Amino acid sequence: MVGFELINMKKKLNEHTFFSAILMGLLGLCFFIFAKHYLPYQLEKNLSKSPPRPQWAKSSRSHPSPPPFSWRTDRREYREEALNRPLQTRIKDDSYFSNLEGTSFTSTDDLLSVSPAIHSAVNFWKNIYAYYSVDHVVIHDSENLNIIYAALDFSPLNHANYSDFQKQKLREERVKQEIDVTKNIIEILMTSSPPVTPKEQYIANLLNTHSPQEDWGVLRDQIRSQTGLRERFQMAIRKSGMYLQQMRDIFSSYGLPTDLTYIVFVESMFVNRSLSKVGAAGLWQIMPTTGQLYLTINQWIDERLDPILATHAAAKILRSNYETLQSWPLAVNAYNTGTGRIAAASRALGTRDIGVIISRYKDGSYQFASRNFYPSFLAVREIALNYENYLGSLVEELPFEYDIVELPLPTSIHEIADGLGIDLATLHALNPALKKTFFEDEIALPRGSFLRIPAGMTPYFVAASYNKVRRQDEDLWHIVQEGDSLEVIARQYGIPAKNIIEKNNLLRNKLFPGEAIKIPSPQNLASSQPRNE
Repeated sequence: MVGFELINMKKKLNEHTFFSAILMGLLGLCFFIFAKHYLPYQLEKNLSKSPPRPQWAKSSRSHPSPPPFSWRTDRREYREEALNRPLQTRIKDDSYFSNLEGTSFTSTDDLLSVSPAIHSAVNFWKNIYAYYSVDHVVIHDSENLNIIYAALDFSPLNHANYSDFQKQKLREERVKQEIDVTKNIIEILMTSSPPVTPKEQYIANLLNTHSPQEDWGVLRDQIRSQTGLRERFQMAIRKSGMYLQQMRDIFSSYGLPTDLTYIVFVESMFVNRSLSKVGAAGLWQIMPTTGQLYLTINQWIDERLDPILATHAAAKILRSNYETLQSWPLAVNAYNTGTGRIAAASRALGTRDIGVIISRYKDGSYQFASRNFYPSFLAVREIALNYENYLGSLVEELPFEYDIVELPLPTSIHEIADGLGIDLATLHALNPALKKTFFEDEIALPRGSFLRIPAGMTPYFVAASYNKVRRQDEDLWHIVQEGDSLEVIARQYGIPAKNIIEKNNLLRNKLFPGEAIKIPSPQNLASSQPRNE
């Protein structure tokens, strides 16, 4: 009996231990979540009370993801733009610019006004663009660009027997070391210790000239590095010969100061395939959400990558910025950071002086790149207008010339290239807005599409079109347009609708815009028909 009771007690004890272990585990999990998420929040909240963190120490705000792209079916607008006509305003409300008709904004007095507050920034960027090479890294203060701590020269690495990855790692380590050494020297000087080494003496003179000693602690924590851009600017000048005059003509057609076109140097250095980490693309680095107001952006085409069409969009954006802000320096700065932020800065400080806004406005999303966009613009304009004085003699590429043709039938890029006797790369360079799938697969451009071809080749295109360039032994892809049906598509290609259904294993007759379906070639279609004996 006693043994039976002992066994029962042991079972109860084990059950109690098991449930206690589960309870302790749950309590531990709750504490982990509390420590990971709530305590840092409380600590941040308490730190913000005494004393407040300086604005430069706050993290940047993240930008929400843009909505999914939608299929645009109005090809007429694309054709008008491709023909290089003055564009109709392509925004949700066509009356947006109605009050600007006949208005000219071409005065450059406001555009080129240089506030004394940004003289040092303009000079800094002139040196970055025109003096320092890609082998130089400048160590400087992120707020006061008069403060240059060092300029590191990595040109010896060009002749070293290292891989590109190893060279980059060595550069990064050396830059980090220089920044750490500079911070340590500033900390020593903050203790009122006299400078000993030549480097300490140089930094002491630099800080005494440009900042009171009580601010040196702030300077210690806002050191950054900037790579030189001389070679990239030289390449940009060469490439600018292809587009810059046409860009100036487009801006002039909108009544804008043509000097605004130099923004493209700051944005992309004429590298058309530039894609920023936040999704901006093309020569003008247009964001997807902004681009959809003026351009076609979808799974088949991205007009931000077309230098001509994107220039029209950039002109409209800048014109809208000026209408909102009534100041060209602010409109230029807003091209980078948005009209809402610049308008908020102007209201907060009670001024439209770009120099005051750059030097005094503090916001988590108005950081180094945004503050320096307008000074960079002034610097690149000065260099580009006088590039021989800054960069030496350069040969610009020839202007972008082409013919524009209309497709009489649904036709693939491969057929057009074969008919004209040119390679796909040439057509892609002339039509960069088209996605790669058009050049990799037999996907037909819709009938009525406009396409750029090499200048002077229109007669060859017409002859090839009438001779039915299409290879008869290959199937073709067709992109379904708004209003297309199986019957309409079948009539376009001159084949029975049932053959399209069979080729694509369609279980329905309804097609959706943007859908790609395969069109059987006439030769394959004929070979698949039963023979009459």
